[in-house]
Amino acid sequence: MNQMYDRLGLPEEMNERVSQEVAQLGGVFIAMRSQGIQAALHLLRAVSRGLRHLAVGLLALVILFEEWGWDPLQRALRWLSRIPVMRQIEAATAQLSPGAALTVLLLPTLGLLPVKGARILGLAYRAGGQVRSSGPCGAGCGDSAPAARPTGPQQHDQAPR
Repeated sequence: MNQMYDRLGLPEEMNERVSQEVAQLGGVFIAMRSQGIQAALHLLRAVSRGLRHLAVGLLALVILFEEWGWDPLQRALRWLSRIPVMRQIEAATAQLSPGAALTVLLLPTLGLLPVKGARILGLAYRAGGQVRSSGPCGAGCGDSAPAARPTGPQQHDQAPR
């Protein structure tokens, strides 16, 4: 760096001052960088702890189900398989192609979708919100009418006393 100052003909005092400022800026940058790294490590540790707790909780549920629920579930499914209608459904499903069998198994789930949608609409209306369909952008961009807002007592029409 001294050679550059010599070639440019700059005074030595400027060389020293610039070197000091660069050193100060470097120290600030290193301190900022180490703070960022520390924050990232702290966040990583917190996420790791959370995932570990989640895994332990899920494992506890699996063990609980295996210890407590396996035998009653086996008995219930054995009882269900003894019903003649269920035997007929099982035999008919076994003869289907894999895609058709999957469709038959998903039919009860598809039958529940309208019920779930009605429940969501009911919750939205109970909460006082107004359900609006949105346009293709997902933000109501196709709607031209403004959303209705609930109005309270009209206090602005009264003159102050």
